[in-house]
Amino acid sequence: MLTAPSCFDCALAAPESISGVGTVFALTTSGSQKVLYRFGGSGDGASPYAGLIEVNGTLYGTTESGRANGKGTVFAIAPSGAESVLHSFGGSGDGSNFAVIR
Repeated sequence: MLTAPSCFDCALAAPESISGVGTVFALTTSGSQKVLYRFGGSGDGASPYAGLIEVNGTLYGTTESGRANGKGTVFAIAPSGAESVLHSFGGSGDGSNFAVIR
C-alpha cells in the first residue's frame, strides 16, 4: 500500500533520476527517500516537471514528454502504487510538453 503522508512530503525527480526519465518520491519522517513510482519513458510518460497534488490518497501530476504522441501526460498514482495515464497530450488543441497543476 502506497503511503504518501501529504503532498508536501512528495516530490518529482526529472530525467536525472535513477530510471533516467523521472521518479515520484516521498521523504519519510526520518529523512530517508522512498520511491513511489519510476517512469518507464514511453507508455507512462517521461520527465515530470510540474508539482503533485493529492486527493484522497491519490497523487496527480503531469509529464513533459512520453506516451504515444511524445507530448506528455496527466497521470495518477493510486494508494496501491499503480500509475495510470489519464490523458496523453496530442499537441494540437489540447496542449503539449507539460502543464502545471495547481
